[in-house]
Amino acid sequence: MRRVSPYDVVRDHIRKILFLIRSLDRIRAGLYSDLSKVEEVIEELGLSDHPVKWDDVLSEAKEIAKIPRKDPSFKNIDLMVRISSSMTFLGIIEVIISTVLMFTGMAPALSFSLLLSAFMVTNISYVLRTYASSKIKRIYLERKEEVERHGEVLKRAVDSLLIRLRSELKKIRRLPDEVRIKLMFADYSNVRVVKRPSRFRRSYVVTLVSR
Repeated sequence: MRRVSPYDVVRDHIRKILFLIRSLDRIRAGLYSDLSKVEEVIEELGLSDHPVKWDDVLSEAKEIAKIPRKDPSFKNIDLMVRISSSMTFLGIIEVIISTVLMFTGMAPALSFSLLLSAFMVTNISYVLRTYASSKIKRIYLERKEEVERHGEVLKRAVDSLLIRLRSELKKIRRLPDEVRIKLMFADYSNVRVVKRPSRFRRSYVVTLVSR
């Protein structure tokens, strides 16, 4: 088994810290992030409970994730998401079958029909998922104060991770301002905005402030 070098260990830490920063920032914005993966990475990094308690961070993140479920329209939104997922799966199956028929030369008419059906199903799935996402976004906007209240702990967590990131970068002699991070918020300590949201980009691009 190949021995892992200290350099590789630090690079792995940096990758995981960046994942946490982006994930917690997305959760603050009411966007989906895999909480089970977030919890797993926190444990792998062995983060201390100073200056934030990570159990509190996870608890507040879960509260933000629950907010849409409190809305009366959530059952319909959830149904749309499940239908969209099923249609996406169906579209993939149709493409696979169509490809097999195409390469074997069997039933070319059926192969074309399946391909056309897959195209239609995939588009309907995309429309449903986009509509569901817009409804969830509306719920978060309507409950903005609640989201911000739960997000305060997440903001402090990101601030602490940015400090940790700077420390890890120093170990491999990389300058803080060499790193670019896409974030939904730019109100964190020790970051400088490189690019602001635009018509084609919803997020900020930030870098760490050089000291």
